Amino acid sequence: MHPEFSFAKRKIEEVKTEFAFACEAELSVIPSMLAQETAVAIKSVSALRASSIEGVYTGLEGVLKEVLSVVDDGVSSAGDSWHARLIAQAADANSQSGRSAIITADVYAALDRLRAFRHIERNVYRHLLRHESVRENFDLMKGVFPTFIQQVEEFIEGYRFDERQNDIPNESAAGEIDRPVAVEPTTEIDQNADEASDDVAPRKP
Repeated sequence: MHPEFSFAKRKIEEVKTEFAFACEAELSVIPSMLAQETAVAIKSVSALRASSIEGVYTGLEGVLKEVLSVVDDGVSSAGDSWHARLIAQAADANSQSGRSAIITADVYAALDRLRAFRHIERNVYRHLLRHESVRENFDLMKGVFPTFIQQVEEFIEGYRFDERQNDIPNESAAGEIDRPVAVEPTTEIDQNADEASDDVAPRKP
């Protein structure tokens, strides 16, 4: 592994730990909560699962952010669309540098769904989340996680720095060197409300 990916590898190990914690809770804690068969227990299960999804997905974003900071000089977007463009950029090949896609279209689709759910989870009271939707997204997270890790690790191991075509900054017409601008993520606006509205239980009048 090239040393430039050292921080990305550290992020991978951190999110693996977070994922293992979520799976352990699902096996050892949640069954006893569901056995109570009360409304409070069910809502508590949904809150715990939603928190696990948020933690793991945020970790996956962190992995892609670090990889893209190495191979693309960061995410090519600022503002409210940063989170959506992060995973979209990872799913697309970079024709300028010649790098291949980091994740496949199937993994991208799953991550985009989890991104939308994470946005809802962060912006509504957890007792309003629909139990069935939370379970579906939790299962989606469990299913896509191993594939995501495999694809990212294979990309890191197979990436060749000597094949990059844009290591030397381009000069502008005025003779100045064009340098990448650092981009920082911002809080997402409520752009996913429609696509993820089924995740939230209707409010009582």
